[in-house]
Amino acid sequence: MKSNMLKNRCVVLFVLGILFTMGSHAQQLRMVVKSPNGKMITELNWGNDDILKYSILNENDTLVYFSEMGVTVDGINYGEDVEFVERIDSVINETIPSLWNKSEIKNNCSYSKIKFLNRSDQLCFWIEVKTFNNGIAFRYIIPGETERTIEDESTEFRIAGENQFYYASGPFQYGWLQEYQKRSGDSIKGELLAPPVTIKRANGKGFLAISESALFNYHGMVLQGVSANTLQTVFVSNEGHLKSGKQFGLPESKYVHSVVFGATWKHKGDIVSPWRVIMYGKDLNELVNNDIISSVAPKPSKELFPEGPHTSWIKPGRAFFTWLSERYQRKKNDIKTYRFYIDKASELGIEYVLVDEGWYGWQSQEKNRWKILSELVAYAAQKNVGIWVWKSSYERNDIPGFDDVSFRQEFMRRCAETGVKGIKVDFFHSENYFTVRLMEDILKDAAKSKQLVIFHGVNKPTGDFITYPNLLAKEAVRGLECVGGEDSWAPGPPWPVHNTTLPFTRLLAGPADYCPLHFDRFKPAGTTNAHQVASIYMFTSPMLIFSADPQDIERSPAKKYITEVPVIWDKTVVLPQSIIGELAVIARRKDTAWYVSCLNGEEERQVALRLDDFLPENKNYRLDLVQDGKKKKLEIVKFQHNSSKPIILDLRSGGGFLLKVIPESDN
Repeated sequence: MKSNMLKNRCVVLFVLGILFTMGSHAQQLRMVVKSPNGKMITELNWGNDDILKYSILNENDTLVYFSEMGVTVDGINYGEDVEFVERIDSVINETIPSLWNKSEIKNNCSYSKIKFLNRSDQLCFWIEVKTFNNGIAFRYIIPGETERTIEDESTEFRIAGENQFYYASGPFQYGWLQEYQKRSGDSIKGELLAPPVTIKRANGKGFLAISESALFNYHGMVLQGVSANTLQTVFVSNEGHLKSGKQFGLPESKYVHSVVFGATWKHKGDIVSPWRVIMYGKDLNELVNNDIISSVAPKPSKELFPEGPHTSWIKPGRAFFTWLSERYQRKKNDIKTYRFYIDKASELGIEYVLVDEGWYGWQSQEKNRWKILSELVAYAAQKNVGIWVWKSSYERNDIPGFDDVSFRQEFMRRCAETGVKGIKVDFFHSENYFTVRLMEDILKDAAKSKQLVIFHGVNKPTGDFITYPNLLAKEAVRGLECVGGEDSWAPGPPWPVHNTTLPFTRLLAGPADYCPLHFDRFKPAGTTNAHQVASIYMFTSPMLIFSADPQDIERSPAKKYITEVPVIWDKTVVLPQSIIGELAVIARRKDTAWYVSCLNGEEERQVALRLDDFLPENKNYRLDLVQDGKKKKLEIVKFQHNSSKPIILDLRSGGGFLLKVIPESDN
């Protein structure tokens, strides 16, 4: 009875759509959604073959050729054999508060919700389209109440023109597989590309990037090259998980990077895909400042986060941890060591200390782990330092995983009771339907206990840090924990190339737990000390965990600039010297101070830096320059400079600099 009512409702709406919305079916085989400025155009077309396709134009320049759309559910492709029913239009114009590389996000787009009838099962479904001035996003909504199987998605991205693709050739970006590639569009066939994929268009026609947002109750998207300049949405699983029957967690080592195609999953209720996001920028500055991933993510729950990201207990900051310590490798979970780290954090103004793997084994005849931890938390609180704790997401060393609901909620309760401020959850190693739902459950339970969260060993951000502002960072990056594994478990390009690629690829998706800054054994090969100092301003994150020993920071000539690094910024500007994989130069503002961080690739070069690329012309400023001096030592140079005159700087291979810029009027 309910099915017949739904069919009848679709027919009625179909008739209304013909009469009042777009004219007769014979006439209505396409529609467009124009951006607020009228320049970016999304066209949906189902032509004579009744197969849904979309294209994107920007000022008559085709960005994406007509590409197929659709989701296959229980053998039915919702994208084929379609009829138009109705269309609902509106314009969105709002600002969204942000806790990352700018203080607010501008969400301004033209929105269309378009209903189609699928003739195969006589059921209606929706496609939502948001067209921004700098790109588009679309998603599928397939209503229903029963449990159904999602089998495939036929979404294509047929990129127009001759292009250069930059991407990590791996499906998940779990944290140590980021073999970044630079390939022409005609050589990507057969490749797996981990979003976000960045595309440099020919003849200076700007940049595109493809990723997803609002990944909830769905399997994470991977892209596969199917022909020249053409990508196809695919879903893959870890082979080790399939063989073991476990749905997440660190698999047997031989399966760590092994994938199987053709993942399917069951879902009960409405099927709502993530937003498929195509970002555009005429240059790297516009691309990095493209906010579509954040704009289309759901807003935070008022119940969990009454003031959104500014809810009182959400406090971003910097942290020390012992994992990459040169001096404490053998006793990094010793209470005495953590007290030392707390003391140094307090002295240096660092907000947090992360208690890493192994603490759950703390026991004595008189005290259990929580009693010992509570004493450490109390000691830290006296020194205005907060404590985070590490936890494996899955069952490990006979300790239950967070898929055990009762254990997870009790763990969160004990953390809150003990005074712990946040939890670093590790080893997900999947972005399948089960893991995606688990991550959301963890974030909800953490919020109820007022716990901040970092996800490690996990997939790329998908706007989840907007929906759950207690999520301060996700790893999904080949960071300093991977030093030493370059030729085995953590392959990738040389570190100077890798580090100058990340700001224009992975970091487009959201903050990364890179754990930057090291001066000893874990300093990436080929990078200088100035490169390392600049990296904490380049790989910015609301939870910025330093890898370096506190003593090394204390003794560094750059101590002041390390300990004052902000984690929340007002504005970010990519400077025109930047070249993906060769040179990254980014200016960021906090209050009235600007910091220019520069990471150089493998080639020595000279840079002519102009302050009026981000500041007013012909104004005088006080500058502090942190650069590589003689004998690999850091040197600090202070001087005054006019914004209209270039600053000429020589960069070593793998070098860099940090420049602090203060208006002369500031004391």
